[in-house]
Amino acid sequence: MFQKLILTANPVTKGPATALIEVGGKEDDIAITTLDGEYHTVEEFEAALDETIRDVSIDKIYNFFPMTLPDARVLIELLMEALKAAEE
Repeated sequence: MFQKLILTANPVTKGPATALIEVGGKEDDIAITTLDGEYHTVEEFEAALDETIRDVSIDKIYNFFPMTLPDARVLIELLMEALKAAEE
């Protein structure tokens, strides 16, 4: 399974944000999950995500991932890696 993190700054709140890019599932889907805060390992990110889901009604979780242009370039590079991983 392909999993990589992007550490970025949320230009709206000016605080840190992290995105998890992953390939998995039966169809090798590509997913992008974002959280406010800075996480350095997938395990740390997933633990924070689980806590967020427990604390918030699942129907109130949405994905808004503002980013700077340099962060968008990193995202493109990781998505290209994820596409290659999905095709293997």
